[in-house]
Amino acid sequence: MTSCKASMVATTIATTIATTLAALAPIGNASAADSLEEALAESQWGLDFRHRIELVDEDGLSEDAEASTLRTRLHLKTGRWR
Repeated sequence: MTSCKASMVATTIATTIATTLAALAPIGNASAADSLEEALAESQWGLDFRHRIELVDEDGLSEDAEASTLRTRLHLKTGRWR
């Protein structure tokens, strides 16, 4: 792996970790709502990222291969309702 590729991988990993930690910040409280409207108002949104990078340097081939993907997932957790 060249130093340029290693630097790219390290930067990508650091960015992914920072983004994930920011998305995991705690929000809201855990008490049950008295009405459905209150439960919906206390809903929590979440955002997840999963970065994947693949580098291939195979003998016998003249070119190296690189692939980088980022899976992004948005989810909603409604508030508790009794």
